[in-house]
Amino acid sequence: MINLFASDITPMNKTITPAVFLGLVVAVAAWAQQGSDTGSALAGPLVIEMNPSGRAPLAGVASFTTTEPVRATITVTDNAGHSFSATSGDEPATEHEIMLLGFRPSRPHQVSLTLETANGASSEAARVSVISPELPYTTVPLDVTAFRPDAMEPGLTMIPMFRWMNQNVDPTYGQMVVVDDEGEIVWYYEAPHTAMEYKRLANGNLLYLGFDRILFEIDMLGNPVRHWHASGTVRTPPDGSIPVDVDTFHHDMLIMPSGNILALATEVREVADWYTSETDPDAPRETQQIISDVLVEFEPDGTIINRWNFFDLIDPYRIGYGSLAKDFYAVAYEGILEEPAPDWTHMNGIDYDPATDSIVISTNHLSTVFKLDRATGELEWMFGDPTGWREPWSELLLEPEDPDMLWSYHHHTPKWTSAGTLLLYDNGAARALPFNPPLTPEQSFSRAVEYAIDEDRRTIREIWTYGGPGPDDERFLSSFVSEVDLLPRTGNILVTSGGRVRDREGNPLLAPFQGHPWLTITEVTHRQPAEKIWEVAIDDPRWGMSSFRADRIESLYWGTD
Repeated sequence: MINLFASDITPMNKTITPAVFLGLVVAVAAWAQQGSDTGSALAGPLVIEMNPSGRAPLAGVASFTTTEPVRATITVTDNAGHSFSATSGDEPATEHEIMLLGFRPSRPHQVSLTLETANGASSEAARVSVISPELPYTTVPLDVTAFRPDAMEPGLTMIPMFRWMNQNVDPTYGQMVVVDDEGEIVWYYEAPHTAMEYKRLANGNLLYLGFDRILFEIDMLGNPVRHWHASGTVRTPPDGSIPVDVDTFHHDMLIMPSGNILALATEVREVADWYTSETDPDAPRETQQIISDVLVEFEPDGTIINRWNFFDLIDPYRIGYGSLAKDFYAVAYEGILEEPAPDWTHMNGIDYDPATDSIVISTNHLSTVFKLDRATGELEWMFGDPTGWREPWSELLLEPEDPDMLWSYHHHTPKWTSAGTLLLYDNGAARALPFNPPLTPEQSFSRAVEYAIDEDRRTIREIWTYGGPGPDDERFLSSFVSEVDLLPRTGNILVTSGGRVRDREGNPLLAPFQGHPWLTITEVTHRQPAEKIWEVAIDDPRWGMSSFRADRIESLYWGTD
């Protein structure tokens, strides 16, 4: 921490270099442009505090007072000409605190304060040069491998990531970065826990989910705001955390128009005569405790107002590859269950449509997408490989218009588009269901896919894809996590292949514990064939990194995207 007082600073051109990562406080002597009407309005020093939370080194706060109510604007420009501006609000005031978002690491920035008085007079009132801090050694390397700025969706890209250490997810670490189109970091947050799924709130804060069954809300300075924890398994919640009566939180959540939170959770039930093998249909069966998904809607105070249990909605005897896996929830239910239980459904993505008051949900292990009527709590339709679905569930399956349509497997993040189509990340792991033989990693492939659904005719049609098995397709494999977004201005598609894994020779693998996890964020045209416009690769040689999703945002400041 550096503290420089007014007597230490030469007005106009003082440069301050941060000595430590945890913060920088600068007090700048008031300076008035000769002949201006606003210079006398600055009552004291302009104070710039970098990284007040200790976790967001490229974010800061400018504070100062004025002798009369004014509007204030801070403009920050680096030595390469990048700049951003922030204001103190619409109403004139005498006490000012302005959040500064968009510093770039390790370089001088000119910080200029402009004041506008009630009579409309406006001029620069103070100026200082600040050298921004370096980012910590844990910062991921970013490599832009494709770049056509003239065709890109404008804005910045926000990427939350979690780390793999010794072939396991590191529960003590998460990283969120915002990068520009050249791959330079302009915002950075380092969390003391995993950072998986996130949503941007209307007030500019971030709501994100860790592997520890806790929802975290932070502001863009990195300060904690609120927490919600799953009371069924979280033993030591953060101070002041809001309990929610569920076993876990996992994979996805969203804020509904009402302000309620829709989230995925789990429950455990005992199921008789259940599977002991995914590959042998004649293997003996036994009574087991099984983990399934629960979708909950709760108010900000933690009160649950809707709960949909998928044990009651779908056939518990329809399984997929992964349904017998016991590792994902082993830590969560440790000490609650006598032994780890199979993770039957493993749902991973939700999207809400206010026009129809319905929710679409994707399930990884069952390779099926469901549409749920929120008012009735009943399933309206399902789509996916029909293998293993019995009546009455088979009657809910959408029929492909093309009988040769490729099914998606182990998919993620279904998203309605403004055109009423559905986007999906088809991870493609194994590309089969029990008891058909799974494909090898070399045979498997991932895709971004768009579907048109005719609910009246109960049909589905693939209308766009990126990636695949064809000779002209780009072939890639991201066997877990991942997301697809339609970008609003250009109509381009942003594809987060957040779960890529390779061996030492660069060959793709299916499981993150088998090799080295890495990821790519790719922007492609919404044409067929799709054309790659931008791509950034995050491939850290020190440890594996994965990302559930990435988003193109218009600005670091809320209310503009």
